[in-house]
Amino acid sequence: MKRLILIFFFLIISTFSVYASNWEKFTETKSLKVYYDTQSFKVGTLYSYVNLLYDLKEPNVTSEGTVNSMTIYKQFNCKKEKFKILKQNFFETKMGKGKPFSSIGKGEWQPINGSGSLDGFTFRAACQIE
Repeated sequence: MKRLILIFFFLIISTFSVYASNWEKFTETKSLKVYYDTQSFKVGTLYSYVNLLYDLKEPNVTSEGTVNSMTIYKQFNCKKEKFKILKQNFFETKMGKGKPFSSIGKGEWQPINGSGSLDGFTFRAACQIE
């Protein structure tokens, strides 16, 4: 019985750690604030990874629900200057709190759209480009 309780306890803790992040402010635009998860930020020679949080200044109403924030886990191919979304979650609350009401899985490789864009800015930071 003690073993079952211990297993149940670790399952609960691991579920909470999925949503626990150390968000650090990255940038801000007219419509959103962008944060990155310091725990997820990994820089490699070919690929870099980062989990981003987009906190919307105005809610976006969709057919699935009202979006106030979203998390986007991206993989960057630094040599080919491309990225793909590995996972995207949509939240009704600010700062990605609570459970997501909708999720999108793995996407396709996409080119970086201009160095002045938010994607370009994120790409340069993730791939350690000055």
